[in-house]
Amino acid sequence: MTFESSDFELFKDLTSFDHGSRTFDLHNDYFCKSFNYDAENKSLTIELELRRNPGADDSKLIIIFNFAKLTKFKFPSKGDFETIDILYRGRFNENGNLSDFSSEGQGYFYLDFESGGQLEFFSRQIQVLEI
Repeated sequence: MTFESSDFELFKDLTSFDHGSRTFDLHNDYFCKSFNYDAENKSLTIELELRRNPGADDSKLIIIFNFAKLTKFKFPSKGDFETIDILYRGRFNENGNLSDFSSEGQGYFYLDFESGGQLEFFSRQIQVLEI
């Protein structure tokens, strides 16, 4: 599945979404195994795994934010970095004005974890892969 950032409504919670006959609930059904920001390739990759069947062949979900630029990385020294609390596309401050998209067509995303950890980043395209 591939989406453009403009496909996502402003401030809509993206932790739960439907694709075909399937519903994905990133908050309740998945835990975050890892995330990797590659500045050279401009991508942010988040690897998630099903809580109820970890290690199974079909239990992983990979979300790749392409044309990405990380702007905020805040994590307390202790806490739960596995549970995504909220993910949404919001506005950002650009020269004193609130903007929906960057000049490169990137949306601005907010990703918060239950622990208080936060990521904020620009992205133009999002890929969701079931593995």
